[in-house]
Amino acid sequence: MELSEFKLRAIQAFGPDFEHATPANVREFVDSVYRDLWNQEKAEAAATSGCPRPPLDLDTCGAPLTYEGSVRQFFVRTLESPGENAILLLWLYSLDMAYAGIEQLHSDHFNRLFTDDSIC
Repeated sequence: MELSEFKLRAIQAFGPDFEHATPANVREFVDSVYRDLWNQEKAEAAATSGCPRPPLDLDTCGAPLTYEGSVRQFFVRTLESPGENAILLLWLYSLDMAYAGIEQLHSDHFNRLFTDDSIC
């Protein structure tokens, strides 16, 4: 995906100043872009290999893939990515983490509103 296409999609989803961004539509946007990138990667692997359903590289170096391992693998693959692709991946990750934090703050706030401290 070209960076210009990605920028256009982000502006269409959230508005020019991100005034329409919410934790819910950020999650949908991030999932949608990751799905498109995954499909693009599969299509490129199919074209390169000539196989319509090529195996994709999910290198775990022989170790079971843990959450920490998948995060490390993401950053290693991002460092190896071409410049524009790395920017796109890191921007998506940052957006996802920022709005996940906002969602957690809202959740904590509303949980306090509905918690009855008088019940022992």
